[in-house]
Amino acid sequence: MRTSGQTNYFIVNTGTSATGLDTRFRDRLGEVRKKWDGHNFCRSPEIRMQDARLAVDEVFCMDLKILRMITGEPCDGILGMEFLKHYVVELDFERGLVHFAREVPAHTRTNAMRVPMKLSNQRHFRIPTALNGKITLDLLFDTGDSSTISLNRADWNLVFPPGESAAVHKLLLAGLGRQVTESVLARLGSLDLQSNRFVNVLCVLSSYETAPSALGMGFFRRHHVTFDLPNQMLYLRPAKAFNAVEEHDMSGLHLLRQDGDTIVHSVDEGSPAALAGVKADDLIVAVNGQPSAALKMKSVRKALRAGEWKKISLEVKRGERTFPVEFDLKRLL
Repeated sequence: MRTSGQTNYFIVNTGTSATGLDTRFRDRLGEVRKKWDGHNFCRSPEIRMQDARLAVDEVFCMDLKILRMITGEPCDGILGMEFLKHYVVELDFERGLVHFAREVPAHTRTNAMRVPMKLSNQRHFRIPTALNGKITLDLLFDTGDSSTISLNRADWNLVFPPGESAAVHKLLLAGLGRQVTESVLARLGSLDLQSNRFVNVLCVLSSYETAPSALGMGFFRRHHVTFDLPNQMLYLRPAKAFNAVEEHDMSGLHLLRQDGDTIVHSVDEGSPAALAGVKADDLIVAVNGQPSAALKMKSVRKALRAGEWKKISLEVKRGERTFPVEFDLKRLL
């Protein structure tokens, strides 16, 4: 997309009500028009997607620095539901495409599973699911959430009752603001959506205590997805990743990308990386012989969950010293 003549990158985020821009655009937006939901709203600059001007009148500002550091991807803003609700939005993960349309394609209507969506708060939609075969929840669909399922504290306690010995693992979450948030994830026995069942899926405890529990991108990446938002219908067709086994990090490393450097934020105690001597604030210079600066963060993380007992070689920089590290991956969750 283009704002004020520059090319920028936006997240398509069904979990956010309005459209927002990163705080570095604040000086271009003029006076605050209104305050809503804890944000200041200003007149939107012209935002164009290909040759079309987006019908966005007001935007809010938010700090997206941590999101960029965790994902390693550019992010200048978020397209929220105030804009998206007028469109049919298609997500094709295999080709890396997002398509906005006014009608659902005929082949999608014929070949896809149809899931009615429930309107929530006049801005968002939920879909009915069953967790572990017995707990029924209407989950918000949130394309801004990278996890498969995020549960607020109340729903987490329903699925993983206090006192039970569910295995959990630490996770870094990106949100709005300048702080990295630590949370945990666990494995859910099953997720049922209509006739489809997914087993051993990864489930994250939301960092927002009262936020709606949600289905995120980890779920949607299994499908060719079409959101018919005006008519409140979700269409799902299996993609190549439909039956993929979900794996999480097997190294114990929690990484950030800043100014091209891959930085160790923290290392899990007793993990393969910790036992090999990697420490917080180390720089990962190379992964399996490839310069980390030339790799996307998703490629680095994919290498660190490549399979139990798979050997990983890193080049690590600590201060002025650079040294090799090698260890075997281990399934931590």
